[in-house]
Amino acid sequence: MLRPNLMCLLRTLQLTHGWRPPMSNYVKINFDGAWKKDSHLAGLGVVARDATGLFCGGLVTPFHCNLALVAEVATSLCAFKFAMNHNFTDIILETDSKILVEGVRGGEKNGVWAIQPFLDEFKKISVCFRYVLWS
Repeated sequence: MLRPNLMCLLRTLQLTHGWRPPMSNYVKINFDGAWKKDSHLAGLGVVARDATGLFCGGLVTPFHCNLALVAEVATSLCAFKFAMNHNFTDIILETDSKILVEGVRGGEKNGVWAIQPFLDEFKKISVCFRYVLWS
C-alpha cells in the first residue's frame, strides 16, 4: 500500500504533466532512460498503473551504454519484461522517444541501426501479450 504523501505526489504528477489513464483492462507502463555521456552510465525507470490510476509496480536499475537512445530502448525492454513478470496481458507502453516509437511502428527509415536488435526482440516478446500499444 502506498503512503498517503506518495499518492498525493502521483496525483499531482497526473494533473501537472497530463498523464492519462489507459483504457479499461489495460495497464499503462511509462518508462524512461537517462544517460550520462561522460561516464556511459544510465538509469532505467519503469512505472505501471491501471485504468483507475492505481500504481501496479515499478522498477529502477542502472545500465551501461554508449548512446542515450540505447538507454531508452533498454528501458523499453525492461518494461516488457516487467509486464511479463506481472502477467499483464493488455499493455500500453508509453515513452517520450519519438525515434523508438517510429522504429517499433516500422519506421526503419530513421537509420538508427543501433536499436535494430532490440526491435527484433520486441517482435518476439509481443506474442506473449494479447494487446501491445505504443504511445
